[in-house]
Amino acid sequence: MSRTERECKSCGYVFDTYFMATMDYCKRCVPSVIELAKAIKLFPDIETLHTENERYETALERLARLGNEPELGNSIGNVIVQEALKGGE
Repeated sequence: MSRTERECKSCGYVFDTYFMATMDYCKRCVPSVIELAKAIKLFPDIETLHTENERYETALERLARLGNEPELGNSIGNVIVQEALKGGE
């Protein structure tokens, strides 16, 4: 095997990694690996992601106001968090 070739962990097929997004599975096995991962909850469902996102946004908003509540703070840390919140819009 060359440096860009790998053996698929699922079926043993030798494939070139140069054209693949994954380094462990060939293109024939990737869809089944993704479905398996979803089945065993390796990928969270969309509702879980929304809940986590809301929780992080709430925490960031509190940090943006820390020390100057209810207004936004003006310390370096406050400004960093405010810029991070703007990036999510």
